[in-house]
Amino acid sequence: MNDTVRGILRSLPSRLKGPWVFPSETAKTPIDPKNVMSRVFVPALDRAGIENFHWHDLRHTFASRLVMAGVDLRTVQELLGHKTVAMTVRYSHLSPAHQLDAVQRLARQRTGTATGTSDDVKKVAGMGALQDVERAAEKRAGDRGRTGDVQLGKLSGPL
Repeated sequence: MNDTVRGILRSLPSRLKGPWVFPSETAKTPIDPKNVMSRVFVPALDRAGIENFHWHDLRHTFASRLVMAGVDLRTVQELLGHKTVAMTVRYSHLSPAHQLDAVQRLARQRTGTATGTSDDVKKVAGMGALQDVERAAEKRAGDRGRTGDVQLGKLSGPL
C-alpha cells in the first residue's frame, strides 16, 4: 500500500470507528467479503457506466502501471505473487501512448551520431506526419478494452 492509499483510508470516517478498513454498516464487524461484489463493486461499475470489467482486471492494471512507471519485472512478480516472471509478463501490458513515447525517444535524442535521427525524421516524414502518428496513437489509447491497460497489443487502423 502506498502513501496515497494510506492517506485516503485514514481520511475515511468509517475507518476511525473500528479496526477494519472496510467495516460493515454497524462498524462492529468487517464487511462480508462474499457480498462485496454484489453490494459494492458491481453497483460502482454500473454508476460509472463501465461495462465488461471484472475484479481480476485490476491486477492487470496494477501490473501494467507498475511496469510503465519503470518498476522491474522481478519486483512486479513479487508484488503480484506470481511464481514465474512469464506470468508477470502476461499481466504487464504497455499502453500505445507508452509505446509511442518509447519510440519517440529516438527522435528526441540528439547524440550527433551518423544517423542524425531527429533531423532525418523531420526531413523524411515531415513534422505534420509525425504529429499525425502521435494523434492516431493517442486516439487508439482511449479506445481500449476492459481496463485502460488490457488488450494493448491489438492495435487497429492506419498510423
